Amino acid sequence: MKPSKVLTVFVCSVVGLVPTLSSAQFNGSGNIIQNGGFEQHTGFSSTDLSPWVFTGGILETAGGCQAEDGVNCVGVISGQLYQNVTTIPGQVYQLSFYVAGWAPDGPLPGTYNLGVLWNGSEIGTTSFLVTDQTFANMGWSYRSFLFSATGDTAQLAFINPNAISNPYIPVLDNVELMAVPEPSCIALLTAGMFTFLGFGFYKKYTANTALAPTTAAR
Repeated sequence: MKPSKVLTVFVCSVVGLVPTLSSAQFNGSGNIIQNGGFEQHTGFSSTDLSPWVFTGGILETAGGCQAEDGVNCVGVISGQLYQNVTTIPGQVYQLSFYVAGWAPDGPLPGTYNLGVLWNGSEIGTTSFLVTDQTFANMGWSYRSFLFSATGDTAQLAFINPNAISNPYIPVLDNVELMAVPEPSCIALLTAGMFTFLGFGFYKKYTANTALAPTTAAR
């Protein structure tokens, strides 16, 4: 048996059986949020977070504390921090981001809340408990939500629900919004992978059987 022939059949079976996921089902580049890490236009004197828009007070740390990724993270003091995105009706999306807490002299012990809005409706509120975090070690925590799009465009927004009642400023970083593959596509992908593994094993087995010596009957 020539291994190269078995490998060729193995690969061809994958190409024929694995479904092609459209950009509506899974965006190969992943994130449809722009400037999700807030690394563009970074600086204490900069108020440009485009394409993010803010309607109240905003905090840009610009290296003043540990970011989850890069040098900048953003705190929502009041109002909304939002971005408009292009979506596909009926498509399920996963939103993920990291949260932490900030105060002028270092994170104050307490609970920092960050609200998430999708097209103006609140889909959830995160809670981040600060105990002994510092600017050097913010203790970033991962959060995620799943929801469906209902139109061609949508607005993702973050708010500080405790903007008036306490001085705790929730900060966020590394915001991602990605299309989730449909269950049918995942099932087809799984079936294709099992078929391709089984077919490759079968070809290898039959080839080895053909080469095995034959024992004459007595």
